[in-house]
Amino acid sequence: MLARFQTLRTRRDVAELLEIPDTYLIYILYRRRDRLSYRTFTIKKRSGGVRIISVPPSSLFVLQNKLNHVFQLAYRPKPSVHGFVKRRNIVSNALPHVRKRWILNVDLKDFFPSIHFGRIRGALMAKPFQLPAPAATVLAQICTAQEGLPQGAPTSPILANLVCAKLDGELMALARRYRLTYTRYCDDLSFSTRNYNFPPDIAIAGSGLIGSSVTIGPSLLALLTTNQFVVNDQKTRLQLQDCHQEVTGLTVNRFVNVPRQFVREVRAMLHAWAKFDLAAAADTYVREFHPQRRTALAPEVLFASVLRGKVEYIGFIRGRTDPVYCKLRAKLHQLDSTLIGPAPPPTARRQSSGVGSEDRWTKLFQKVRDRIVQLERVKRDGTVGSGTAFCLRDGILATAAHILTGSVTVHFPAGPASVSKVYVHSLGEEKVDCALIRHLQGPGMIPHEARDPDPGEPVAVIGFSTVPLRQPTISLHLGHVESIRTDYAVSMKFIQISVQSTGGLSGSPVLDSSGRVIGIVIQSQYEQTEATVPGREFCTVLPIGYALEIDPAGASVDLPLPERPRPGLAVRTDP
Repeated sequence: MLARFQTLRTRRDVAELLEIPDTYLIYILYRRRDRLSYRTFTIKKRSGGVRIISVPPSSLFVLQNKLNHVFQLAYRPKPSVHGFVKRRNIVSNALPHVRKRWILNVDLKDFFPSIHFGRIRGALMAKPFQLPAPAATVLAQICTAQEGLPQGAPTSPILANLVCAKLDGELMALARRYRLTYTRYCDDLSFSTRNYNFPPDIAIAGSGLIGSSVTIGPSLLALLTTNQFVVNDQKTRLQLQDCHQEVTGLTVNRFVNVPRQFVREVRAMLHAWAKFDLAAAADTYVREFHPQRRTALAPEVLFASVLRGKVEYIGFIRGRTDPVYCKLRAKLHQLDSTLIGPAPPPTARRQSSGVGSEDRWTKLFQKVRDRIVQLERVKRDGTVGSGTAFCLRDGILATAAHILTGSVTVHFPAGPASVSKVYVHSLGEEKVDCALIRHLQGPGMIPHEARDPDPGEPVAVIGFSTVPLRQPTISLHLGHVESIRTDYAVSMKFIQISVQSTGGLSGSPVLDSSGRVIGIVIQSQYEQTEATVPGREFCTVLPIGYALEIDPAGASVDLPLPERPRPGLAVRTDP
């Protein structure tokens, strides 16, 4: 169907793609426009005001559903886009902004209505579709109502993302220029940074930190204006780390979490049900929160459904074994066992304030230390440096590629051995900063897991942090995950962890509390602060998944490699 879509030229081609007669398409678009009106209603916004929802009639809904499927096949979302994208949601949108010093939230005013017929037609005529004008015109007519995108049509979300593709690219470039992290969820734009001061070209804080006291900077305002969007000043917020920080309604100060007030509301609803019975609690809820409800559901059914949805939302955000979620679910199950099943056994939530039990990490260190080896390199000028490698698979060592320069020696327990060839990830002539070394005398492998760790999760780095003196010393460094950031230029993720080290940890494995490798250390850096404030040290970690994609049976690279491959380049992988 996608191949057919790219060959559309006329209205008749569109009708054939949708598997309907051309005369019926004409009838729907032009002769029954007065009878095919959208059903419109309003819902209250959490921040105040109402949102207008326009639902298309069944005949148009079927056609829009078909088109939505085709659009999804062709659309490749940018890494900053998290709204209406498969396997992305409000949690993935909030994760990059965890534990940041500054967070700026910008809301676009009248987002869907501002995306009019002409903008949609232009997006369909541009890449990736590049349709001719007649076909793009018909498709835009199918997907619009009153010259704008209707909220409630199946095609509106993806068309909004298509129209915003140019804006997303420009905002990602702006974020890179000022060392910011940028994400967008529908009409919510979020920027965050660890810099001591927020760049005034992006936003300027007034006397307060919320609403009209924040002024959008000239660079950001110019991009939004050029792309025909208007800022909703009433929902603009610049949040410092000492305040409550939210992104798309989720708290991100220490980890992604639901606001406390939301949990209190759920507890109050459960308490009212248990104390006053379901009918009384439902009557009070409907009278205060749904006085003009449009549903035919009985108050008791509506109340129970809303309560179950709120409980499951907490489980989605905090995890299905989170103690808070399990306790609320168990209470709801006790009140009505037919509404929801019993709660799973709770597990303690990973704490962000510490690094876990010292005894546990010591036992883990003793278990894996013999599977980690030291790399010694002698450069052309005679200087000596060191790094670390570990056994990823039987006979295969993994490390950071920038270590493998000059004459490299691996110090195995049985004795030193030289390195001549390595296997790396590449994109054109650029190398990703991870490499594999094939060695028959390599130690036993360390278990690994390709996953995104949670911010605040305790981790450990085990490696050789000193210059080799023929008596290398392996050491354990404890820390926790600070954030997960994305290099927008190449759609590549990096993990940032807070670990105090003395340098030389490049190539070291990063282990979670279960002893599995989740990444490879590739760089150390310091937080930007005032001159009188010492900056914290962070390690940039390459997720282990990139090393797992290297084929050691493929083409090898002779030493020496470039001095430091660019860590931001990798083979593109669809999220």
